[in-house]
Amino acid sequence: MYIGFLLLLSVFSSSAFASKLNIVTEDFPLFQYYEQGELVGSAVDKVKAVLQRANINYTLGVNRWSVSYIAALRDSNTCIFSMGRSKTREPLFTWVFPIAHFTTSFYGLKSEHIDVSSLSDAKNYKTGVIRNNYSHQYLRARGFSEEEHLVMLSNFDRVFELLETRKGLLDLVILSDAQFAFRALKDPFTKQLKKVFTLKNQGAQLYFACNKQVEKDTIDKISNAYKALLNESSLFD
Repeated sequence: MYIGFLLLLSVFSSSAFASKLNIVTEDFPLFQYYEQGELVGSAVDKVKAVLQRANINYTLGVNRWSVSYIAALRDSNTCIFSMGRSKTREPLFTWVFPIAHFTTSFYGLKSEHIDVSSLSDAKNYKTGVIRNNYSHQYLRARGFSEEEHLVMLSNFDRVFELLETRKGLLDLVILSDAQFAFRALKDPFTKQLKKVFTLKNQGAQLYFACNKQVEKDTIDKISNAYKALLNESSLFD
């Protein structure tokens, strides 16, 4: 009888653990970032509010974008935010609810006098980009190659330093304008940079999205919670 109880407890515990949704993200100001050891930001507020309203049991992990992206693509009980929605990614995920609009631009050193008036002009330079992020996939879909035009980066922690120290190997970086604005608040080196071209991706949105294998019931709960909060919470104004 005791053994039977332990087996039942084990099955119950495994079931409870399996039902916990894995949420992954990256450090991506101003949408989600660390402040005094706590993950904060407009996207964090929205995601937590929706999941609480949906009564979803979940864990939240923060990694480099490439790690989080692969986890969401591979792991059956995993969702991700804040991810740009694009034609390339459209069939790969279940897109549950939008978080925010965003714009993305090329930035370069003012001292280099780089002139980019079209996307094709940017192919004359080496651009630093995070592997598998929105900008990487956007540029690849428009003829940019890793061998000729792009420099793959794991994160943007040292990107401005690389611009200064690796002249000739890296000319531009591409990142969200909100991300650059946040960095400019605390990094004086940003004053040496200028925006040289903004992607013409009007209407681009960041989303909360899930692995295609996440149960429909879970997706419906999250989606319905989002719809309810649209009418009830100022977070989604």
